[in-house]
Amino acid sequence: KWDARIYVLMLPTQEGGHACFICREGLVRVCVEQYSRPDASNLKQSMVHLTNYSLSKFSHKYEHGGDDPNDASTGSKRTLRAVLERLEGSVPGFSMASAWQALGELSRVTVDAISEQLGAESPHAHCFHLLGLDVLFDEAGKPWLLESNHRPSLLIDEVHPLPGG
Repeated sequence: KWDARIYVLMLPTQEGGHACFICREGLVRVCVEQYSRPDASNLKQSMVHLTNYSLSKFSHKYEHGGDDPNDASTGSKRTLRAVLERLEGSVPGFSMASAWQALGELSRVTVDAISEQLGAESPHAHCFHLLGLDVLFDEAGKPWLLESNHRPSLLIDEVHPLPGG
């Protein structure tokens, strides 16, 4: 089981509302335990169901990603681009371009809902916002919003040297 974190920038417009810009890279967070459908015997095994990095990093099964950001098969954190490319190459009918288009639509709908809630009179309506959207993909490749984080963590606690440096 895995989920994706995408980052979306909201910028206020002169007409009101917000423009929406999606980062063309994201994170994939993979469960540290092999996923199995929830049932009475495994509901308390949180590492089977949760992809939360703040919990997973303490597991002895947590795998730090390798040096290759194009590797979509190892590590508890992977690049979204690499995972989408792997799905496109291995899942019939899956399209990376369609996935990004659907993520863009999901982002736009989310930003519109937030913008509407802010209202023109809110002091926050005239500020930029960086959102972290947590998304699950279903079997058909459709993204579903799990949650929107208005202050996504940007902490770095895993450092890898750049090639040649």
